[in-house]
Amino acid sequence: MASSRLTGGAWGRALTWGPLPFLVVVALLVAAPVLVSDSNVFLLTGILIWAIFAISYNLLLGYTGVVSLGHAAFFGIGGYTVALILVKTGLPFVVAFVAAPLVAAGAALIMGALALRLAAIYFALFTLAVGQIVWSVANKWTDFTGGDNGLNVSAAAIPDLISSRVEFYFFTLVLALFAAAILYMVVNSPFGFTLRAIRENSNRVEFVGIPVRRYKLLAFVISGLFTGLAGSLLALHTNFVHPENLFWLRTAEVLLMVLLGGFHIFWGPALGAGVFLYLENQVRNNPYDQTLALTGLAIGGLAVVVAILFPLGIGGLLQLAGRMAGGVGGESGAQPPGPQPLALRWRTAIAAVRQRLGVRDKSSGGPTDSQG
Repeated sequence: MASSRLTGGAWGRALTWGPLPFLVVVALLVAAPVLVSDSNVFLLTGILIWAIFAISYNLLLGYTGVVSLGHAAFFGIGGYTVALILVKTGLPFVVAFVAAPLVAAGAALIMGALALRLAAIYFALFTLAVGQIVWSVANKWTDFTGGDNGLNVSAAAIPDLISSRVEFYFFTLVLALFAAAILYMVVNSPFGFTLRAIRENSNRVEFVGIPVRRYKLLAFVISGLFTGLAGSLLALHTNFVHPENLFWLRTAEVLLMVLLGGFHIFWGPALGAGVFLYLENQVRNNPYDQTLALTGLAIGGLAVVVAILFPLGIGGLLQLAGRMAGGVGGESGAQPPGPQPLALRWRTAIAAVRQRLGVRDKSSGGPTDSQG
């Protein structure tokens, strides 16, 4: 999967991320239950769920230029919707599962309609405040949500077809591929290119007659829809839902996943989710984790490393490596005559990747982003 079609000699051939690499990844995911242990199948299922969350969040951050700090609200709403319907109403599983992302999308519509009247930091703070209100309601409304004790989702409420760990893994894999395909089509549609224009300069876009707020709201609702889907899958995956799924730290975690993988690249957030959860799992399994609080230290340290050393994310580094390995050429694919010094190739490669990913040079004098 890729966010755009790349050009330029070996660079273009190596990193278009066309059908073959995609099929290889899918084949490995399909074969995973045979290749890895049962506990790792459980971990892979969690990675797929968080990958849905991360890719849908990146529709706002990477493509629209909007930072939401309350997105965990939709994640938790999706989980609580499926859990409450199954536990308290006895309605069929399909009804509960379909309702979860729809309710999350409805909540996103309400929050977005209010928040998008604000700009920049005030938008982010408003989403954070609303998200914390939702968390507080879930945490205190013990009779309905179970409060701090959470809600258990009985295994009997889950259809036999997806009741086992492996069967649920394949169910999640199909939905993750479906969600990724839909979001990929969205970001590569005229609507998606308009979002990118809004990210670059919303004032100019609005000047030509495009309703910027309406486009942002639709992106917010689509993101909330798939975030709710991820939340409902997590509730079924763990057979449990808790108010911590609504807490702002969940948004901070997915934000770190997006930055770790690379928010300028479509598949970057999924890669970041995999790396983040794998590292977190390794740290949690360390016998010294409880006494030394290694999980918090590792997450904090990872955030610092990403901010300082990997501003383009792991995905950006992979593209940079491919750029250097394939030689530095122009858009026509022509290679410069003779070998180039390594330092020159490194600087040129960085400049090419930054241009490809849309990272502006401060000295370029280009238009700045605006929330509008």
